[in-house]
Amino acid sequence: MLFKFFTPIPRFSESNNSTIGNESTIEASPILSTTEGPSGEPSSTPSSSDPPSSFKVLKKGEYLELDPGKRTPILDYHPNDQDEVRRAYLVNGPTRPNMTDYPPRKIGKRNRSFNNSWYKDNDWLEYSIEKEVVFCLPCYLYYNGTSNSAFVIEGLRCWNLKNKLNTHVGELNSHHRNCVKACANLMKKNQSIESSFVKHSTKAEADYLVRVKASLEAVKFLVRGGIAFRAHNEGENSIYKGHFLEFIEALGRNNEKIADAFKSGGGNCKMTSPIIQKELANACAVETVKKIVEEIGDGFISVLVDESGDCSGKEQMAVVVRFIDDRGFIVERFIGIVHVEDTSAKALKDALETLLSGFGLCISKIRGQGYDGASNMKGQFGGLKTLIQKENPQAYYVHCFAHQLQLALVSMARKREDVDWFFLEVSRIVNFLRSSNKRQSLLRKKQVAHFANLIEDELVETGTGLNQELSIARAGDTRWGSHFRTLSRLIDLFTPIIEVLEDLKSDRYSKGEPKSLLFVMQTFGFVFMLHLMVEVLSLTNDLSQALQKGDQDIVTAMQLVQVSKKRLQQMRDNGWDAFYEKVVDSCGNLEIDVPNMESRYVKGYKSKRLAPLLTNLNYFKNDCFLHVIDFIMKELGDRFTPENVELLNCVACLNPYSSFQDFDIKSLVRLARFYPNDFENVSDKELSSQLETYIECVKMDDNFSKLKGISDLCRTLVRTKKHKTFGFVYTLLKLALSLPVATASVERVFSGMKYVKNELRNRMANSWLNDCLVAFVEKEVFITVDDLDIIKRFQAMSKRRMHL
Repeated sequence: MLFKFFTPIPRFSESNNSTIGNESTIEASPILSTTEGPSGEPSSTPSSSDPPSSFKVLKKGEYLELDPGKRTPILDYHPNDQDEVRRAYLVNGPTRPNMTDYPPRKIGKRNRSFNNSWYKDNDWLEYSIEKEVVFCLPCYLYYNGTSNSAFVIEGLRCWNLKNKLNTHVGELNSHHRNCVKACANLMKKNQSIESSFVKHSTKAEADYLVRVKASLEAVKFLVRGGIAFRAHNEGENSIYKGHFLEFIEALGRNNEKIADAFKSGGGNCKMTSPIIQKELANACAVETVKKIVEEIGDGFISVLVDESGDCSGKEQMAVVVRFIDDRGFIVERFIGIVHVEDTSAKALKDALETLLSGFGLCISKIRGQGYDGASNMKGQFGGLKTLIQKENPQAYYVHCFAHQLQLALVSMARKREDVDWFFLEVSRIVNFLRSSNKRQSLLRKKQVAHFANLIEDELVETGTGLNQELSIARAGDTRWGSHFRTLSRLIDLFTPIIEVLEDLKSDRYSKGEPKSLLFVMQTFGFVFMLHLMVEVLSLTNDLSQALQKGDQDIVTAMQLVQVSKKRLQQMRDNGWDAFYEKVVDSCGNLEIDVPNMESRYVKGYKSKRLAPLLTNLNYFKNDCFLHVIDFIMKELGDRFTPENVELLNCVACLNPYSSFQDFDIKSLVRLARFYPNDFENVSDKELSSQLETYIECVKMDDNFSKLKGISDLCRTLVRTKKHKTFGFVYTLLKLALSLPVATASVERVFSGMKYVKNELRNRMANSWLNDCLVAFVEKEVFITVDDLDIIKRFQAMSKRRMHL
């Protein structure tokens, strides 16, 4: 588990005037290595300016290990880098995974394990998931090779001997207390040797704060908008120095105090260098995710994970967490994006675990997983889902509903020859029109004339926002709704498209394509399939739109699937006559011949001798209309049958619809047994008793009489404060609502990534992309972060010329 090491200062022994970007460091003596003085407190002795080559040397952007059981010993770092490593670890704080159940260890005749309450009593304590032991952060940071290594190298795992923690702390002058004091001194301002040589006036410190705040305002503005920071030429004579520097200059032009502060900074403390910009952006991102983790609290989460390539060809994995906030609302938050060179399940799992642990989250807190249908994600034997469930069997997997809906359409197109032909022809039409600006311009002109004729003949309504200019777009690969939108536009623009193709028939550069497309579009079969697919997709469009909402719960999603199947069944049973009449009317308006339905059906250019023995009516009604509907209904039934059917049936019993008609105590007790760790010490009798009291109470309360789903129920319980009375019921509700429905939130992250990392910014480093993207996607959380928290984190990242 790694976290980013904030840019280290250059070694003072290498140069008396070392710089970081445009920020100069002050002249100072070499950093001193630590040894233990007579009193036990780490003291300083000079280190050699040329240490052995075996020392680990930090590099810009290097990552440091978070898990205390896997860290590099502090003495292995270059002596001049050790304080920077200490500072980075102290800024991050002790590693404290908040696990529900820690791995037990048999001691004597009993199984014992670590307890989260020990964190509260010992602020220095940290836990290693890798080694399943506890360590001391201050003692690790100031370990000198000769002091007691129990809490530094081996770690403590005697869970029955909690008193050893007090023994380790020791008396007033113990080694541990001296290490804690050394850590505190390191983080205090004006404690370093170089700071003691330089005294700054109150005005200089005030100007420094003004510069930091101005730079922070610029960073906040740019990351919220996903805007680039720098320009090709940022010199003094440049006409435009980039968004960041131009923003700073704009602030100075409108505020003399800011202008004077930047002038007083000279050339080496303006706080505008690229490194400062990135550190401020990193502080913004870290504090934003910290806010999200505070929202989660001690609750459990579900993870939504997907992967996609960026514009530079790097594979990126985005992670969104889903949880229930303290108001009872479903919340989905983006916490980070990670570059993964290997997309195997194990590599993805390691990357996910690293990201979660960096913010104090862990695999044991996961109660749901939401991915697409890729084998490395949902594979039964080696997929990411399986690897996580091996560690945490309660992390139930739900295949993304939106992805399943898309797969139903893809499957129909692949297995139905006529549907496949239809979508290929639609793709040809769209590609032909969009491949030339001239054709799109001609289509717009034809569209304006067409709507003018319709308005003149009073065939369409007029008013604000009506009859706007339309364009025909390509259907997306992963969204059912995009196909519906494309086909709907094709119907609206059918006449203008025909007119465009007629005008382009004689165009020698089109190479006969317009004639071919005209022939296809002016056939009854094409118009029939166009209207059929629009009708079928429109019946499921509400489901498609609902699945895009981040606060959707799985019970409502399953109900919407059932409603869509019911509407399709009604169309199958009673919709043929109305549909056929609609297609015939459309063909009449477009002057397209309608075949005699009693005649023999002849497909394409085949002769009547080779044609099947069926009429046009049999073909269009039975082989097209009914068969397409049957196929879609079958696909919805097959694909929306979740793996955990029993779990979802139990969840459905929480639904408050129709005065809690589905409420069943036995099923809800069974639901609790799906999560043994969350109801470990709760007996069936105790849970049943609370459920009986709960159902009688809510049925008498008017606040619960008109609820539409379990989401409403959860919010109402919190609003009426009944969640405190019925704690078990509230836990069941949170577990049910935590189950993911769709990965639309993750795909929105990738949409944001295309905006932030575009062709002009395709060299963005992975950490820089993550920092910009977190603030860009989670604007709602980012704007609530206090500037002082960001500045405090920024100041602690590295040694600064001035302190606040």
